[in-house]
Amino acid sequence: MLTGERLQAPEPIGGKYVDAINADLMVAASPEEAVKVPLWRVNDNLPGTSYFCPIVVKTAAVMSAADLDVPHLFVITDDSAERRLYDSVLNQVSKPLMQGIRDQVTFASTRTQYPDGVVSNIEFTGQDQARPVWRYPNLGPHVVFMSNVIRRTITEQMREESRYLRSHIRARQAIKEVVEMPDQQADRLLRSIEQNEGTLSNVLAKEMPVLARPDIWAAIIEAVAQSVRGEEPIDSSVSDRYHPKQPVGR
Repeated sequence: MLTGERLQAPEPIGGKYVDAINADLMVAASPEEAVKVPLWRVNDNLPGTSYFCPIVVKTAAVMSAADLDVPHLFVITDDSAERRLYDSVLNQVSKPLMQGIRDQVTFASTRTQYPDGVVSNIEFTGQDQARPVWRYPNLGPHVVFMSNVIRRTITEQMREESRYLRSHIRARQAIKEVVEMPDQQADRLLRSIEQNEGTLSNVLAKEMPVLARPDIWAAIIEAVAQSVRGEEPIDSSVSDRYHPKQPVGR
């Protein structure tokens, strides 16, 4: 399968079919997806095809990642430390590859447009050497990295997001108990309170004259403060993610 060369069996082989790889030790195709190869009495249970077949060894770290089981949650984090860590994971594949093929990379005097549309003066003659790396990559480190990102998202970021949303809903309701208004308008007041440190902006005062009435704005500020009193501070990196980008007016 991997080389494309077909071997001839020296004599007919009998007996039970055996798996190509041990599913207890490596990630493998499910039994119903395995392809029987009668010539060799082998179940081709590799998790891919000859064009792309990732290799994942079931190390303790990988199995811990599998126990997390959140198949629909994939996180792209904007954390610089996470980006550096991911770069190091990628380097586990790319660095040794580049060291092995550097002598097969040259720079021509003219640029060429390749079939994928890329125009470059790079000439590479090590396709046969590099192809197995891209077709059959060891993705174990990638699985572990992504599981750690997902675990941190669930245990830290999602918890903070949940706390922020609960606090925001209570503060919004507190405003509406003083002055009835749509949720969107109440959200705008909350942003203004934060951005203007509790001072009523001229823009809001003109748009909603009721806010400028004696004691109304002070009552709103006190209601919001009461709604969040006793709460632990919300991580600003989480709350910033929920703030609409448009300014509220000063």
